[in-house]
Amino acid sequence: MKKICIIGGAGHIGLPLALKFCEKNFFVDVIDKNKSALKKLEKSIFPFYEAGGKKLLKYCIKNKKINFNYSYESVSEADFIIITVGTPLVKKKPSLNEIYQVIFKIRKYLKDNQSIILRSTVFPGAMRRITKKIKNINKNIGISYCPERVAQGKSLEEIENLNQIISTDKIIEEKKIKKLFKNICNEVSCCTFEDAEFIKLFSNAWRYVKFAISNEFYVMCRDNNLDYKKIHKIMKKDYPRNFGLPTQGFAAGPCLPKDAVQLYLSNKKRSKLIKTAHNINENLPNYFVNNLKKKLNIKGKNIGILGTTFKSNIDDERDSLSIKLKTLLQKNGAYVYCNDPYVKNKKYLSINGIKKKCKIIFVATPHEKYKNIKLKNNIVIDCWDYIKN
Repeated sequence: MKKICIIGGAGHIGLPLALKFCEKNFFVDVIDKNKSALKKLEKSIFPFYEAGGKKLLKYCIKNKKINFNYSYESVSEADFIIITVGTPLVKKKPSLNEIYQVIFKIRKYLKDNQSIILRSTVFPGAMRRITKKIKNINKNIGISYCPERVAQGKSLEEIENLNQIISTDKIIEEKKIKKLFKNICNEVSCCTFEDAEFIKLFSNAWRYVKFAISNEFYVMCRDNNLDYKKIHKIMKKDYPRNFGLPTQGFAAGPCLPKDAVQLYLSNKKRSKLIKTAHNINENLPNYFVNNLKKKLNIKGKNIGILGTTFKSNIDDERDSLSIKLKTLLQKNGAYVYCNDPYVKNKKYLSINGIKKKCKIIFVATPHEKYKNIKLKNNIVIDCWDYIKN
């Protein structure tokens, strides 16, 4: 039985991948520095929202296919080592430090004929740097880059159904990694490191630019007292060329903005559209706050925010523009109260608590539970034109 170590395996990318491999009879060692998440997993508690996650986790634990570790020692027993740690922007620049730290920590456990698979998103040219770092360890280690492409909360389904990108610098390693992923993916495509780096960044930047276009259209409509929701609906009706146009809303989270910035920084001369898209999306909360301030003085007012996660129907507030909206309102002297049905926060109020306490309410995240909410006695700023009334 093949053994896999997934470093960063208790996170949003690593854990669903670990469970999919377990489901296909691989033994998986989940390694993570997040001790709190590891303790939950040992008790069969899924640490975040993932459709189908709880059931599959219990199955894998029951069948003894998965272990949870803080130590890196088990790397020495693995056939495949998959790295899924974050690649955040540090001082507004892409950083490989977390990946380098992992390589430094595992180097003494590595042995010949193992395979290291990077799944984290990296900037163009990064894989050549990482490969050089690993080769300096002087072991016969296979290296590949297989970026994740899933939507958070739907990872288990999408890992299987989306085309998996596989990139290596050796044909023999390509065959090995292709065979591995064919166990959990219906389709795989092979390419170079550089191809894979751009495929991942282009995919997220394309989505991010589409959101920016719609957000710009929305602002233009509001400035002209027009109903963008109505215009958007008529534009798309029986006109296939416009089907890809999303509605307006907060384009945020730990992936899209970061990946767009990485792509922009890789070639500032040729990526002006991406920079503009970033400015449009990041400034949408400012637009809502400034628009409200033109109509009334918000200093000292109780203002409610419905939805604090970066997108609908998940429990992740990382890099959420709803949180940015909250900060902006507070800076302007408002008292802000939040509700989110997916987030455990003792300070958050119930929906009824928000309705009673706050005359002004922002619908900041389009959770399904808000769709039919009644807010007739409140001033409502629906950032997504989402709720029915």
